[in-house]
Amino acid sequence: MEEKFEDILKKLSIKNPIFKKIYILSKLRLEMHQYIPEHLIKDIKIKNYLIKEKKLIISCNNNFVMQEIVFREKEILKKIDILFEPNVVKSISVVS
Repeated sequence: MEEKFEDILKKLSIKNPIFKKIYILSKLRLEMHQYIPEHLIKDIKIKNYLIKEKKLIISCNNNFVMQEIVFREKEILKKIDILFEPNVVKSISVVS
C-alpha cells in the first residue's frame, strides 16, 4: 500500500506540534490559489504559522497588496476553514 506524503504528515501532525506546523504550512502554500485571489498571489509569500496563536504570517512588499489582504482577512479565513477544520487559522498578520 502506497501512501502520499501528505497523508503521512497529517497522521504525524496529530501527535506532534512540529509536524502539525509543517503540515499546515505546506498545505497552505500548495493550496494558496484557493483562498488568495489570483492577482495577489505573485506578490505574497507564506512565511510562518504560529501554532499557539493560530496566526498565519504573510510577507508582502507591495503596500496595495498588503491592504488588500488585510481588507479580505475574514473572507480568506473562511476559505482556509474549508481546507482544514474550523479555527486552524484565526488571524492573519501581514509583514513587509
